[in-house]
Amino acid sequence: MNSREKYLSVFNFEKKTTLKWEIGYWGGTVSRWYEEGLKKTPRNKKAEGYGKEIDKLIYDNSHLDNMFFGDGVMAEAAVFDDYNFSAFRENEIHDLLGLDKGIYRVPIKNIIFPPFEEKILEEKENQFLVIEKNGCLVKRNKDNSSIPQTISYPVKDRKDWAKFKEERLSLENMKDRFPKNWDLIVKDLKERDYPLYIGGDLAGFFGTVREFIGIENLSYMFFDDPNLIKEMNKHLLDLWINLYSEVLVDVETDAAMIFEDMSYKYGSFISPDMFEEFLTPYYKKLTSFFKSKGIKAIFVDTDGDCFSLIPLFLEAGVTGLLPVEGHYENMNILKLRKQYPKLLILGGVDKTVIEKGKNFIDKEFEDKIFPAIKLGGYIPTFDHLVHPQVSWSNFVYYRNKLNNFIEENS
Repeated sequence: MNSREKYLSVFNFEKKTTLKWEIGYWGGTVSRWYEEGLKKTPRNKKAEGYGKEIDKLIYDNSHLDNMFFGDGVMAEAAVFDDYNFSAFRENEIHDLLGLDKGIYRVPIKNIIFPPFEEKILEEKENQFLVIEKNGCLVKRNKDNSSIPQTISYPVKDRKDWAKFKEERLSLENMKDRFPKNWDLIVKDLKERDYPLYIGGDLAGFFGTVREFIGIENLSYMFFDDPNLIKEMNKHLLDLWINLYSEVLVDVETDAAMIFEDMSYKYGSFISPDMFEEFLTPYYKKLTSFFKSKGIKAIFVDTDGDCFSLIPLFLEAGVTGLLPVEGHYENMNILKLRKQYPKLLILGGVDKTVIEKGKNFIDKEFEDKIFPAIKLGGYIPTFDHLVHPQVSWSNFVYYRNKLNNFIEENS
């Protein structure tokens, strides 16, 4: 089976098999691995997806020579499209370890459009002060070695929202959000042998509003101006249904993605009651729309311990969860699979275990990963980007052992 056929089989629970995928790697991880045995294979290669009709989408390993420690080197299970200039699609590890062709996203602009003009306002030896394309004023380390510090956000109050909505989130002229060579892309997508999803790109009802106003401001706004949050989500719902309706006339997708990042190691950023009031009504309308278009796999992308929200996601029409950070007790992949036997899952490999060596890797597989694969509906990957504490030898041992199990049980 090709990658798309495997993806559909896994998430239809048709076979107790899965895909050989990873989410990606830190730049510092790949740099370390070059020193420990990973071979550089400098070459240009047309991207395996719809890139044969998009000149921008070129695999060019030369950028890896100049990558920074904190750069994201994206792999098979990660977002990738021709607008995602901040990330590189990895191919050396992919080819060497025989991984499956990755997933792609329909390349539309589904949030801020047109983007703000990116401007560097101040430059120091190791840091920029910059207005980014999302309108945020940010302090960013030049080597991306830490999370950027956001100084201010584009939306602070109702007046800002009215201007922002009119200028960046218009419900008019949806085709302006499409690539100029859309017809060529559609032709490629209809002939694809890899899975394709719609959504993502920070599109969700908590995560998107947080991107506009900031987590602290959002937390206050739930109490100070709750109706404004509901107005924002109603507008986002209208935007996405209008936009996706036009896309799905031309393209059949295999999954949908809703971005949230609404949890951390101690639990969700909001309570279940707040979820039901501020998010559930919009989730239900969006997931119903996806299902009416034949999309059965509807994923939420959220990190951390989101265990308390899983029943609410399911009740709102979501069918899958990623990247499932398996080192949190509540997110133990096997327990999660048994408690929610029809939840589609991607991720789940405890990132803190693989760095410890073969005995720990073996135990992770035998106790959790292999039994979860056998229960179906699960694609195992690191539960986020592979971090630089993982040696090349440990990663190769982990990945080969997992690949062998997948092949033997397919």
